[in-house]
Amino acid sequence: MKQNIRMLLWMVGIAGFLSSCDGVMDDLYDEPEESNTTEYGFLNKSNGSSVGEVYVNASEYDRWIYINFHTGKIDSAVVDTKAEPAGGWDIALHRYDVKTNRAASMETSYTDLSQLTSSGVLPTGSYTEDVYTTNKVITDMSGMMQGHLVYASTYYNSVLSSWINVDTGTMPPVYMTSGKVYVIKLSDGTYVAILLKSYMNDSSVKGYMRFDYVYPVKF
Repeated sequence: MKQNIRMLLWMVGIAGFLSSCDGVMDDLYDEPEESNTTEYGFLNKSNGSSVGEVYVNASEYDRWIYINFHTGKIDSAVVDTKAEPAGGWDIALHRYDVKTNRAASMETSYTDLSQLTSSGVLPTGSYTEDVYTTNKVITDMSGMMQGHLVYASTYYNSVLSSWINVDTGTMPPVYMTSGKVYVIKLSDGTYVAILLKSYMNDSSVKGYMRFDYVYPVKF
């Protein structure tokens, strides 16, 4: 009898916690909602010496956002389709996930783009290419509470995707930017450097990615 009472009290406590923390749970697995910012895309374009800025809504689980540094254009497509932007693309974002178009990336020790550009030297280190994965890019969270998530079969760049660190050891998980500058060697041999500045919008909804970049980086 006492055990049943303790179990009942535990269940009531959990229910009370969840009902009083809707904002916390929403923050964990938030759905896209309207942002106070309506301007997306290349907010400022880099000319190779100046720093540019990109802001995109990559909050939807079923879409890739394709970014072309050569043309300064951004497109999107459903994750499950094979279609790619007609004008070409360099990297694509799916929330925090990143893939490249036959490129390779490296995390540097720099924490500011000016540190990299003023050095005039290509950072030393190895570049990581994309790998094909079936368990990294989540496209459907609706079965989360039942322990069932749907993943896409797609390419994925583990280095670029590390620009967001997620500590799942706490409730809710703690999200942090790496604070590091990443250099990407594009398929045509040119280089772009990026630094993630923010991963949420004005309403604190995650998946709204804002980053600074320099292209083409001249070494």
